[in-house]
Amino acid sequence: MNKVQGNTSGIRRSYIEQLEKIYDMEIEYHLSETSTARIPIEGQVRWCKPDVNPSHFAVGFKITKIEPNMKIRLKQIISYLKFRN
Repeated sequence: MNKVQGNTSGIRRSYIEQLEKIYDMEIEYHLSETSTARIPIEGQVRWCKPDVNPSHFAVGFKITKIEPNMKIRLKQIISYLKFRN
């Protein structure tokens, strides 16, 4: 599983190939062991560099489009995860 780091402005993720443009993506999270939900976003690549694993790239995205209700949900998830750490 790829680890993703981020906030409501952007995310960082590891990829096998170097990326260079805007992508439609989904942030998937688990509501329970049997249920998942997704937050659709549009992200623009802001930086791309070799990852710790030399066969991967670490990529930073700026979230350029997210529905207002999904941004609220993302803030709630981030708040929940920070509280648990």
